[in-house]
Amino acid sequence: MRSWPERLVVLLAPILFVAALLTFERVALSPFLPPPLDLVASVLLAALGIVIFTLVILRRLDAAQERVVRQNRQLAALDEASIVIASELSLDRVLQRITDIVRDLSGARYAALGVLGQDGYLTDLISSGLTPEERARIGQLPRNHGILGTMLREGRPVRVSDVSREPARSGFPPNHPRMKKLMGVPIVSGNTIIGNLYLADKLDDSEFTDDDERLIVLLAAHAAVAIENARLHEQVQKLAAYEERTRIARELHDGTIQSIYAVTLILEDAADLLASDPVAARARLDEAIDALNGVITELRGYISDLRSRLAPSSLTEMLADLIALHRRNTQMDIEFSAEGQFDADAELSWQIIQLAREALANIARHAGASKVWIQLADDGEHLTLRVTDNGRGFDPTATRSQGYGLRNMRERVAALGGSVTIESTPGEGTSLIFSIPIPQGAHP
Repeated sequence: MRSWPERLVVLLAPILFVAALLTFERVALSPFLPPPLDLVASVLLAALGIVIFTLVILRRLDAAQERVVRQNRQLAALDEASIVIASELSLDRVLQRITDIVRDLSGARYAALGVLGQDGYLTDLISSGLTPEERARIGQLPRNHGILGTMLREGRPVRVSDVSREPARSGFPPNHPRMKKLMGVPIVSGNTIIGNLYLADKLDDSEFTDDDERLIVLLAAHAAVAIENARLHEQVQKLAAYEERTRIARELHDGTIQSIYAVTLILEDAADLLASDPVAARARLDEAIDALNGVITELRGYISDLRSRLAPSSLTEMLADLIALHRRNTQMDIEFSAEGQFDADAELSWQIIQLAREALANIARHAGASKVWIQLADDGEHLTLRVTDNGRGFDPTATRSQGYGLRNMRERVAALGGSVTIESTPGEGTSLIFSIPIPQGAHP
């Protein structure tokens, strides 16, 4: 906000400027002009002053509008990155979207995001601006030498106007596109550097700016959250698997193995009696058989209990959990209804959940919707998932409308032998209908 003295100067400046012009006209011109012309000169000079200040104000307004538009785009991009992190489980997709966003908003020709492993070397490199063929020709991942290696070791942003003149450069690998200007920042979690995010060469050949650096720092923070979330999820999964193996081993040792050991004692006793008392030995053998049948029954019950423990929640419960999570993350109004048996196996249920997740993420990113309706139906032969929003809609026949999300959903449904129907009109919302055949024998 401007202070009151600054505002006063802004208000008085045009008046003082016009007054100075009129004074100049009175002092320097009026003595040499006849009465009608001196008045005309005064009017012209006043008009000139007004025009000059109008042009200055318009230029400042245009610059302010450009800043507002740029800031709005950046805020929308940061909002989208937050939604992607909250709604997408695939780390690669989250990092790819962040990399695409930073390249688009900065006007860079190339962008890349590297993830470091425990050994300090790159384990993954997400690129934007390269075709898959160009990316494949580059070959192995960089080894953190040169300028980017210095950035990672020192933990600070770098901005280079000409890579070829930098003493720390290590050159480009074969088939790597030549780059001149470079800007990068480390991706930091706590006090640990876990990756890097960098841009190369603006499309208009201009220099990278402080605004570009602020943007890339913000998106690097989003990338850090996504990477740490993925690592925590992996650790939780490993811990859960370890705890489950420990529990299984303990229950087998304390129950089934002890029962089997008791059977071996009965059999040893029967072997000792076999020569001296065949009748008693036969009775002990019958006892061992009964005990083994008991062990088999115990194992069957244990396996049944294990299956029930490992079985996922029902499809409707998983959908309800996904919707509740999406409501919290996006504040979107979502209604859910279900009709049918929903005896889908675990694999089909997982695929349905992934479709719903992708559809909701698409709506959050692109539709501008305030409400979503999700309907699940099972008619005994097909599972049908219908996702409808009240957003801006689009023309489904336009090639540009077939974005990555829709293509991914089409491919997933096609792999299941199903079909996708899109109903949408610009300004009137969108409905996605996924129809997937239920495998034979899934219903009783």
